[in-house]
Amino acid sequence: MRAGLHTLVRLLFAVTLLVPASRAVAQGDLKIVEYVIPTPRSMPHSIAAAPDGRIYFSEMAANKIGVFDPRTGQFAEAMVPTPRAQPHGVVVEPRTGMVYVTQLAGGKLVQYRAPAEVREFEIPTANSAPHTVWPDRDGNIYFTEARTGKIGRLNPQSGQVIEWQLPARAGVPYGIELDRQGLAWVAQLNASRIARLDPASGQIQEFTPRTPNSGTRRLSVDSRGRVWITYNRAHKVAMFDPTTNVFTEMDTVSPGSEPYAIVVDRDDYVWYSEFTTDQIVRYEPRTNQSIVFKTPVAQAQVRFLTVAPDGSVWYANFGNSRIGRIGR
Repeated sequence: MRAGLHTLVRLLFAVTLLVPASRAVAQGDLKIVEYVIPTPRSMPHSIAAAPDGRIYFSEMAANKIGVFDPRTGQFAEAMVPTPRAQPHGVVVEPRTGMVYVTQLAGGKLVQYRAPAEVREFEIPTANSAPHTVWPDRDGNIYFTEARTGKIGRLNPQSGQVIEWQLPARAGVPYGIELDRQGLAWVAQLNASRIARLDPASGQIQEFTPRTPNSGTRRLSVDSRGRVWITYNRAHKVAMFDPTTNVFTEMDTVSPGSEPYAIVVDRDDYVWYSEFTTDQIVRYEPRTNQSIVFKTPVAQAQVRFLTVAPDGSVWYANFGNSRIGRIGR
């Protein structure tokens, strides 16, 4: 495993611009607001909230990692060392505050600490298209490999990468998240199923929804261990209960909405994005009620959601080079 340390990454500039949500705001005491990223047409793909409240995001077209500090209203950006790497998935390891970013085209993982500490880890399997990332409780970093049908795990201390092959090699593993038991859950977009990996034994079990060709894209685990999933092709959101192995499915708020991102917040509200409607929905499972938030500008193409320490929900506005916040 080769790892290169690059400490001369240049911060470009820091600037902020508040975009009022105007008529797109109001739902009770919650409001939606967006902030314009300094680099135009940067295509922010994924987003993650750090324990200190800072917001990190990948700039896929600009080959940068961005950070926004809500307390100061300032952005900072750092270049990814590998050219045209297409930085993609982002996560913050909560104990160390280190940021990890996948390179969809570069075939590497980036370890980043602001303002200018960047380290790259190569993945053993070539052309694997590392996609989405998630940390475990020991500081290891799990990630999906979209082109090879694998799940990977990086030990940042040793640089070692372990990989597990999913049964569906062309299944396109997409979203990933670990539950409180340390089991890794993966959504397989093309296979239209979800998988559960037990890292201790290496055992992988797959579960197939009732709806065929559902396009299981992303998932998130609630406080009870239930897995919430977006069915991108079937225009549904589902809940999988591991205690019964049963899927419960429901239509999204809007027909033909192509639900994409999903996250469960600390109160077990389920948030998901509707890709074709420029809407973010908060669903309350206990009451079966939904609240809809319209993004301030069209063509937002929201692909990832994250929950900040203050309970606010942040999203990457891929289509307009912005990041957004929904909260009080």
